[in-house]
Amino acid sequence: MGPVLSRSVGPDLCESGERSHGYRRASSFWIAGPLGSSCGAPIVPRSGPAGPRHAVDLRGWSIPARMHAPLGLLLLALAAPASAQVARAEVRGVLVGSEAARQVQWLDGTVDRTLRITSVRSRPGRVAAFGGGSHAAVALEAVGGSPAAIGIFDGATGRLLRDVPLVGAEGGGLGSAVALLDAPGTEVPSCLLTASDSTSLLLLRADGTLEVAADLGERGAAALAPGPRPGTVLALLPATGTLAEVDLDAGRAIRTLDVGAGSSLLAVDPGARRAWVANPASRAASSVDLGSFQRVAQFGMGASPTDLVFSADGRQVLVTHAAAGTLTAYDARTGRVIKEAFLGRATAGQIEARPVRGEAAHTRGVDPGDLALAQDGRLLLVVARRTHELLVLDPVTLAVLGHRPVAAGPAGLAIVSGADRP
Repeated sequence: MGPVLSRSVGPDLCESGERSHGYRRASSFWIAGPLGSSCGAPIVPRSGPAGPRHAVDLRGWSIPARMHAPLGLLLLALAAPASAQVARAEVRGVLVGSEAARQVQWLDGTVDRTLRITSVRSRPGRVAAFGGGSHAAVALEAVGGSPAAIGIFDGATGRLLRDVPLVGAEGGGLGSAVALLDAPGTEVPSCLLTASDSTSLLLLRADGTLEVAADLGERGAAALAPGPRPGTVLALLPATGTLAEVDLDAGRAIRTLDVGAGSSLLAVDPGARRAWVANPASRAASSVDLGSFQRVAQFGMGASPTDLVFSADGRQVLVTHAAAGTLTAYDARTGRVIKEAFLGRATAGQIEARPVRGEAAHTRGVDPGDLALAQDGRLLLVVARRTHELLVLDPVTLAVLGHRPVAAGPAGLAIVSGADRP
């Protein structure tokens, strides 16, 4: 015969007569204190005076005391959110470059420890993960008589695998890499890139082979992003202010849109339905519907944008403003400011975010630069260039949860995710 359920004897008492730690919940049992006490098991998160607690709704029934400990242990194991477990498995590490030190730093997925520091031959720039997190690419500037290059790193260990010089078929330099993007639908892990002296969209494989994927007709496309259809990518060409949808099979642009000369920042929502294009010089941004490939909204920004990324649900766009020292969350559809936080140093060794109080509050900024958001939306990182730190923020409240010192002159940032943690 299975265990017999009996009703609780009161709204804040368990069957044994113990008080349930002040949580009055007639239809649930709270986990608080030892598992062998009155409290059931965590399934639905609740809040109480001492912080978050969890409860399982038993519709007014309680469980005999002899079953509390084993059932509590079982439900405690089952109650851990599946998404949290996936997040821990997905985030392999974080790569951040250092211009001054000429290093690439590999941190663990919690941003608590530096696992590897790699010296590189020249100043690093853009950083991007590719191959589903199996690899990462770091742009390296030209130095001396050597051309610019791409450093290919192992996505599980952060180890530098090889340098690939950016040279054309005839041996001439292509210039420094400007934009990097994980290449869609390739059998071999590959990334797409643009270079400052080339009109080509280039495909770089993890084995170091480099080839032309498409002709963009303009040098130095400033940004790349996933396209709205399989086998397509978006390229932003700042000289002519053109947003182009490029078909990789055809090797050319199939749709273009004028978004204003000087536009150099691009982000696409997770469903590739909407894009944001920003112009740092004019402090303006546009929202583009990728289905119709038309601008659906234009709006001004209070400060020049530095970097931007969509939230995991696609409803907001997070933007750093270096000159103002702020991180701002905008409504992706209307451009309305939802919240804004000034990133400032309170005391040595402590970083805080606080609401913006006007221009005078911006004098203690940390010079926020690149930002990166994990695929599940739980980890938001911002490079603090003035204080040489990596800020860890809550993507919902924009509160700074912690900071990690990095080598001087941080530039380039990527969260490397994959199916399995190494």
